[in-house]
Formats: sequence, structure tokens, C-alpha cells
Amino acid sequence: QHSGEAAQAAGLCQLTLDRQARGGLPAGRDEWVKNAIQLSGFFLSSGRSLSAARCLAAAEEVSSGGEVTSDSRAHLHWGWAKLHLCRLSDGRDAITGNQSSPPDPGPEAHFKMAGIQQHLPPHLSDTVRGCGVRDYDSALAVAKRAISHVTKVRGVLTLDEAASDNVAAAQDLSRVFAHLAALAPLDDDKTKLHKRRIDLLEPLVEQLNIAAFDWLCKETWVEVAEAYRDMFDIKVTQVEAGLKKVTQEKLVALADGSIKAYKRFLGLFEAPANDPDAKHETWPKGLPNPQGIKEMRFRRWYLVARFSLARVISRKPSADLLGRKAYLTQAIDEYKTIVALCERLPFDKAGKERFDDELEICKEMVVLLPTKIARLHTLNPGKSGTG
Repeated sequence: QHSGEAAQAAGLCQLTLDRQARGGLPAGRDEWVKNAIQLSGFFLSSGRSLSAARCLAAAEEVSSGGEVTSDSRAHLHWGWAKLHLCRLSDGRDAITGNQSSPPDPGPEAHFKMAGIQQHLPPHLSDTVRGCGVRDYDSALAVAKRAISHVTKVRGVLTLDEAASDNVAAAQDLSRVFAHLAALAPLDDDKTKLHKRRIDLLEPLVEQLNIAAFDWLCKETWVEVAEAYRDMFDIKVTQVEAGLKKVTQEKLVALADGSIKAYKRFLGLFEAPANDPDAKHETWPKGLPNPQGIKEMRFRRWYLVARFSLARVISRKPSADLLGRKAYLTQAIDEYKTIVALCERLPFDKAGKERFDDELEICKEMVVLLPTKIARLHTLNPGKSGTG
């Protein structure tokens, strides 16, 4: 693997596992299962779902002989869940026209033991991504498999005994709902799926100790924010098109849910007031000084959340002009903050992570929104009150 021939190394590992399994495995079944699960993860990250499934199917067969811990069985279910989650993700990309890279080349995994075939799902391939996901109905069938496995994972790896794993598995479940929502033909089904994401993750993240689970809290809060935002966008579109009656109170509640979650996410980047490492004599007063965003991917993550927050605030409905003016003014402040942060923390122009398009929109909003505020009394707020 150090020579760069990761696929070849994985193939050799698989052959070793196969030889050990055919040798009878008088002892060490649990370790064998763990190694097979880990190897399936490599194949899955390479886009080779068939080889990944064969590793998991072999682990199923070996674990049926006993002497495998409940923890390993839970991770075996998790391996299956991740396989089906990847199928959903790749299938969604194919259906929506997003180009995914082809699977990495490499020899197929084969295990010469009886009983493996009964554990293998249909429509898997090492050469094509997203096999078996052609439309919403087929995606739903794959999603049901993933949901079943994740439920078993969280039943063993409980929040009290394995908090990190429990929350990570919940995040995987939320992603299953998100992929289904993207493919659902009916808007009402989309909103129900996003609601399931919120109901799953929001109570969970509220229970986490920020000091111990900082990263999980960040990931979960931003996902909750996005789920509220997506529900809000769908409901606003339905109202504006005259397809559904939704009270303004409901729209405000969805917007507030998204705003709260984005702010909780952004707040996790703030340093404590007494942190000497966060002090910066030349840093402008009043400008947020987020910590932990030196890496460009984390910087983009933070700024995209701030950008999404500004957009939700700018669209939050109000029953009167003063309320709309207040929200638009708050949005302007957020856009100005993003522009100022980008000036202080520029992106590497030669780097992979960029923020050019969003920054251009922010600069435009700083110019356009004051004009909109001045003309609010002449504008039609629309049926949703977000105009």
C-alpha cells in the first residue's frame, strides 16, 4: 500500500482472508469479521460495490458460526448500511445528471466459501456506480435496506455507551432521507422526509457535550439547518404557486429553525472570551474571528453556512413592512460580514476550494438590498410574504 498500489494491496488482503476462511477459522472469527468489514470500506470508497458486498457477505457467513461480538455485528450492519447509502448517493447523481467518476479499477473480490450468494443484494457492480437505483421507487427499496441496518446499529451502539457511533449512524440515516427527498416526485413527500431528518437529529445534538463532541455537533447542526431550510424553500414555492395554503406562522417557524441551527453551528467556531490564542490586535472590532478554519475546506464550510443563513434571513416573512425591513437589514449585515471575512481570510486562488460565486452574490446583495428596503412599500410581498 505504501508503494501506491492500494488496489493490489486490497486484493492481496482479500485473498488472505479467503484462505483463512477456507482453513476453518478455529479461532479468531471476530478479528476476521472486523478485517472483512474494513476491507469492504476500502472497496466502497473506490466505487466497487460488488467487491464491498462480497466482503460483507463473507463476514455474514463467518459470523454465523458464532464467537463474534455484538460490537462487530453492529459494525457489520453498518457496513451494509453504508453500502446502500453509497448506492443511493451514486444513483441520485446519475438520475439528476451529476457526473460521478467511474469506480477505481482493480480485481474483483471473490470468496470460495458456500453461502455467500444468499447475502448479496441484486444489481451490484464493480464497474458502474449506483447500480439498482433508477428512479424513486428503486431508491426507496434500497433506502429501506439501509434504514433497517442503521436501526440495528443504533440499537447496539447506544447514545449512552457509544455516543460518537450512535450520532454518526444517525447522520447516515439522515442522509438516506436526504437522498430520497431529492428524488421524491411530490413536494409533500420531500417535506416529510426533511422533517424526519430534523426529528432525528435536532433532539440528538441538543444532548451532546460540545467540549467532547465538537466536530459531531458542527456536522449535525449544519445538517439540521439545511433540512429546515429545504422545508422552508419547498413550502414557500408551494404557497407562491398557489398549490398549498401554509400559514405565515408555519413559514416563520421553519425559517427560525434554520436560523437557530445555522447560528448554533457558527457559534461553535467562536473562541471563548478568555482564550488568549484567539486575541488578534489588528482584527476589526465587531467582525467574527472564527477559529479552526485555516484549512480551505473548513473555511468554505463556515462561509457557506454563513451565506445560507443570510439567504434565509432575507426571505423570512413578516406581517408588516417594519418586520421585513428588519430582516433585510440583518441579511445585509450578514452579507457584509462575509465580504469582510473573505478580505481578511482570502482563499488560495490556485486551490481546489473556492468561494468566488458566493462572494460575488454577497457583494451584489450588499448593493441591492438597501434599494429593496427603500422600495418595500411599493413591492408585492407575494402570497408567502417573503418577497
